[in-house]
Formats: sequence, C-alpha cells, structure tokens
Amino acid sequence: MHAKKNAKSTAIRNGRIVEKDLNSYIGDRPIAEISAPELLAVLRKMEKRGAVETAHRARGIVRSAFSQLSQEPTSHVLPRVVD
Repeated sequence: MHAKKNAKSTAIRNGRIVEKDLNSYIGDRPIAEISAPELLAVLRKMEKRGAVETAHRARGIVRSAFSQLSQEPTSHVLPRVVD
C-alpha cells in the first residue's frame, strides 16, 4: 500500500499540527501506550480552544498514521515531521 502524496503546503500544515498539538500531549510514546480516550481528550482540548478544523485535521492525521503503522510491525512511535 502506498501513502497518499500531499502538496508541500499540506505536509507543512500537518507537520505543525503534529508538532504543536499532538506531540505536545502524546510525546514520543509507543503506539501501544496511546489509548483512544486519550486521543479523544486531546482533540476535545483543541476544539475547546476554538480550533475545530484543526482538531478535525488532527484526527485525520492520527487515523492515517495509526493505519500505516499498524501495517508496519517494526514501527511503534508516531513519526516526527522533519522539514
């Protein structure tokens, strides 16, 4: 399965969401340690501050990352985005 290619601006925006919103709460922990209720709490915090669209995008990013990582048994941590 091939990952969907995004425009450079989309990749940059997604990287900011991962770094600013997701990694600040989740960190570099293994996937197995991150629960669905914990992710939901992070998304709710984002919504509470008024970043509803960002929370929606973050959900899509996480869903995609978890889907890809579940197919790769050697991957255990959400990847850091590097510019």
